[in-house]
Amino acid sequence: MKKNIIFLLVLFLSCNFIIAQQSKQSAGFSIGYALPYDNSIYVDNGEYTTWPDHTGNTFVNLFYEYRFLPYFKAGVHFEYEKSKFNDFYFDESSATRYVIGLHWIGQWPQSPLHAELGGYFNTGFISQENFEHNPNGIEYGIIAGPALDIDKFTIALHIQPGMSYFFSSQLPKAVLIFYPRLLFKVGYNF
Repeated sequence: MKKNIIFLLVLFLSCNFIIAQQSKQSAGFSIGYALPYDNSIYVDNGEYTTWPDHTGNTFVNLFYEYRFLPYFKAGVHFEYEKSKFNDFYFDESSATRYVIGLHWIGQWPQSPLHAELGGYFNTGFISQENFEHNPNGIEYGIIAGPALDIDKFTIALHIQPGMSYFFSSQLPKAVLIFYPRLLFKVGYNF
């Protein structure tokens, strides 16, 4: 019995030492694709409203994360996206989206290959040549997908469905975005 207690104590201390040695911080980038959807953008331009068709586009994301617990991390990110859309009022056009935000991710199980689930909250603005004013706004949504830890690197494939609401006192009064984003994420753990 005494040997079992000593064995369990040594096992417990070694597990805590291994967990304490894990990297706490991560920094990296993501390259993503905003999936094309019809009627996934709403623009309230005062005299008229329209639902442009989103034709799909790529975007980039830079991030920093801190691991608070072995199964939970949170971080900040900056995202740049140039959206392409097609509409009666705008023809074939594009808009640029700049956002900065917070995200949080839980992982399960505690193994190199694991699932991640979390959420995000962003703030930023949209710029488009036909807009009188660049609308400011917020975004929120969920993060889900598999991830793999390899030595000091983490790679993940996330889907991020969410809702974006940009508004202005000038035209356009509101811009809503509903299309999901798929991203490939690479991070260096230190």
